[in-house]
Amino acid sequence: MRDDAVARLVDQMEIEEVLHRYCRGVDRVDAAELAACYHDDGTDDHGTFRGLGTDFARWATGGAADVWAASHHTVHNVIVEWVEPDVAHVESYVLAFNHRTPAADGSDGPVEVFAGRYLDRFERRDGRWRIQHRRALRDVDSLVERRRWAGKIPAGARRPDDGLYAADWRA
Repeated sequence: MRDDAVARLVDQMEIEEVLHRYCRGVDRVDAAELAACYHDDGTDDHGTFRGLGTDFARWATGGAADVWAASHHTVHNVIVEWVEPDVAHVESYVLAFNHRTPAADGSDGPVEVFAGRYLDRFERRDGRWRIQHRRALRDVDSLVERRRWAGKIPAGARRPDDGLYAADWRA
């Protein structure tokens, strides 16, 4: 392989790592992890939120997270279009499942299923790829009945109670 092709593959892997850490930050309600996906002056347009990415991190892991008892985001079909060596336009598909907080009577709320895309401008600064601007688009959304797997598979949780933060999972 040519050196420039290998460099592009490494760049794409680094960009995809940021996308994956974004999902982890949202789902674990980890504002620091989420904010680290954006440059300090990076912006986000989620429709319901428009502003700095660092402010989005606080918004998404603060009051907005209180609506959901749990969430699960994945990104896939990542297409990178290179604009210049340190700038890339990235389209990634997102699939999210958000479990609404149970009702006051203890009954389960429905699960929101969201499929859409992120249109990102990534920039590499000081050797690190981060989101400079994100625009979220909705393609499909729905509410579905929740089915329980309780007792069959251990439940994930929010930070710091999730198994990801337990010392023994890496043993």
